[in-house]
Amino acid sequence: MPALGADYKPSFSVSGGSHFAGGNIGDITIVPSGTEVAVTVSSNGSVIGTEKFKVRPVPKPAMKVFSNGRELDVKRGISAPYPNSIEIRLVPDEGFVNLLPKDARFKATSTTVYLVRGSRPVNQVSGDDRIGISGLTGQARPGDRLVIEVKDVKRLNFRGQMVESAVAGSPIQSANLN
Repeated sequence: MPALGADYKPSFSVSGGSHFAGGNIGDITIVPSGTEVAVTVSSNGSVIGTEKFKVRPVPKPAMKVFSNGRELDVKRGISAPYPNSIEIRLVPDEGFVNLLPKDARFKATSTTVYLVRGSRPVNQVSGDDRIGISGLTGQARPGDRLVIEVKDVKRLNFRGQMVESAVAGSPIQSANLN
């Protein structure tokens, strides 16, 4: 508000989220809690205006499965000898990383791996993003499948806080055992 000059003393109110002041006068960071945010700007108690903004949700990360530092090709299947452990890496959407890199850090905090024979689960193990599966692969036969379900996801935000992520329960992978 250049027209107000030295009299410009902005204050902000936000609906649909929270906010905190930035390093310079008039800078704020908004943390949305819904699909729309309304920001009202005032100066010396007089409302200057309100603007509404649409909020895009955090995009779901892709799940990649690793063993001994190498990515497993779950689409082609896993050949014997089967791995003893796996690591789940949740890879954020590239556009999200480019826009908000400090908010694009995901971690699987609850994962279940099922050994499935035909349509029936034979056994299961649970863990976080690193899971020992030797108990499952020791029972496995060619034609069985490992079904990996991420049940809970946390996201490290720009403030270094672990926050719940709405993508929990959605990443699922299935790998045939050859």
